[in-house]
Amino acid sequence: MLYPVQGICSEASSADFGGFRLPADRAAWEPREDDARSVDVPSARRFWRASVSSAGNINDNLLKYEEEARVKQESFDLNPSDENRTAMGEANANLRRAMNHMEIFWAQKARMQWLEDGDKNTAFYHAVVRGNMRRNTISRLQVDGV
Repeated sequence: MLYPVQGICSEASSADFGGFRLPADRAAWEPREDDARSVDVPSARRFWRASVSSAGNINDNLLKYEEEARVKQESFDLNPSDENRTAMGEANANLRRAMNHMEIFWAQKARMQWLEDGDKNTAFYHAVVRGNMRRNTISRLQVDGV
């Protein structure tokens, strides 16, 4: 059985799937149990992007890591062992990563490359994001100049 994309590829290149940029791309091309392949890569990317980088997921991760860091800190305060110190350090590293991810998300959302430490004003960011969304909205289409 030939798959549509494999039908136009040579044998040597159809077996090499090493150039995937996202895990969702590779997963979309992996054979399933029924030996069929899903070549709907855009759909797989949309699902992956929504699960990884949506604002709700970022906020949930931040809250989860804040709680984890608080629990590990309390555990270390009660019993300052090397294991608890390591666990607390890992929890704090996860929290810092989540906070950095949140900052990058909002900087990208506002399309700001010049983000400095003193420029973090939530109301300002949201105003810029809303302005960009309004500007990027298509209000109407002309068909054949009409």
